[in-house]
Amino acid sequence: MTQSKIELYGKICLNRDFPEYNLRAGDLATFIDTVPNPEGIEEGYILESLQRNR
Repeated sequence: MTQSKIELYGKICLNRDFPEYNLRAGDLATFIDTVPNPEGIEEGYILESLQRNR
């Protein structure tokens, strides 16, 4: 994954499916916050999904 800074409350477009969350590549979302990983691995992200009609 490319490391890049995502602007807080910035709009993003998913580039892959997340079937466990009913999200598909191309769905739009808003970046809300990051969640640090206590083990120092990759941090998590909180997104608000704006799903298209299915």
